[in-house]
Amino acid sequence: MKAFFYQAAFPDGSVRSGQTKAETEAEARRKLQKDGLIVVSIADHPAKSNRFSLLPKRALGLKDKLYLAENLGDLLASGVAIDKALRMLMDVADNPRQQRTMEQVMTFLGQGYSLSEAFNKAEVKDDLFTGLIEAGEQSGALARILKQIGGYLSIVHELKEFIINAAIYPVLLTVSSIIALFFLFVFVLPSFKEVFTNAGVSPPAVTAFMIGLGEWLKGNIIWVLLLLTALLLALLHLARRPGWRRYLDKRLLTGKYLRQLFLRWEMIKFCRTLGILLNGGVSLMRAIAINKRISSNQHMKQHMDQVAEKLKKGNDLSQSMHDAQVFPPLVQSLVRLGEESGRLPAMLQRGADMYENQLKSRIKRFVALFEPMLIIAIGGVIGFIVFSILMSVLSINEIAF
Repeated sequence: MKAFFYQAAFPDGSVRSGQTKAETEAEARRKLQKDGLIVVSIADHPAKSNRFSLLPKRALGLKDKLYLAENLGDLLASGVAIDKALRMLMDVADNPRQQRTMEQVMTFLGQGYSLSEAFNKAEVKDDLFTGLIEAGEQSGALARILKQIGGYLSIVHELKEFIINAAIYPVLLTVSSIIALFFLFVFVLPSFKEVFTNAGVSPPAVTAFMIGLGEWLKGNIIWVLLLLTALLLALLHLARRPGWRRYLDKRLLTGKYLRQLFLRWEMIKFCRTLGILLNGGVSLMRAIAINKRISSNQHMKQHMDQVAEKLKKGNDLSQSMHDAQVFPPLVQSLVRLGEESGRLPAMLQRGADMYENQLKSRIKRFVALFEPMLIIAIGGVIGFIVFSILMSVLSINEIAF
């Protein structure tokens, strides 16, 4: 018989390590389960020190949290205990991050922490996720809340996939156009210099400029790439500075054209998360605070602080949002109707649906306009270069005759 080293959750809730003997790993696992233990990990060698690390190598992504919320909600709704549900999900998960996170959550549950506290300690840094789980624990409707989280994450995932898929073709078209122009300037245009030199004539001014630019790029390509890299790093550094970040975020939400996309995206997140939090039993003040923490726009965060201050003074939510002067009239109207009818969460969800449809429509329209405009612009540039070269070559032939 072989020795197997295991980590398991004991009936008293603790997670301990031990050793058992069996012919196979499956037999060892069944033996431990027969004794009432929930096996966290088992192997024929001692666990390495980093195998059960409490710090994940990488945080859970959107898909990971979606998988966890949907499946854990279904299992709890079926009457499965939390620890057993986590164990089942860990057994079937093929993602190391998911397995590692569930191991950690089980460990902290065994130490007496609540599920929301366990997720927080397991480095699931998502205020909406953990806040709703806490609300579900307090209200006794954890399974329903988890399903709501899964529904919300599914909508966010679908919208992000839509945006990424819509951006793939324009991005590929832009990159391929830049590469084509670079190849034309660096490798094609300089070769025509020899043609004009052999003919003993000077190229036209425009042609001479483009040939000179191509030669310069070819001779300084390393420096050009270094300069572009330094410029990109400098822009990224500026974007991280609080002052510049606030300015950029403000322009995204107040610019004439950019706000058509970015303000709608912020309203989708604000309405969707606030509606789910309120429907889950979270207080309005705490829901606003959680919404602020999950927002990535500093300008939006600042206005949420203003809303919170107005609420503390006794104002209702619709008036507080009106005074903040960043929320569109449609959102204000829906919130006012929700307050008057007592259906605020439902009206917020309706607002999120409306803005989601508007955002998709705007993105489709932008892509439909951007693609032909880019093709025309790049085609015009390449056509002008080819035309100027052909006219120069034809002029050489006329001189020869």
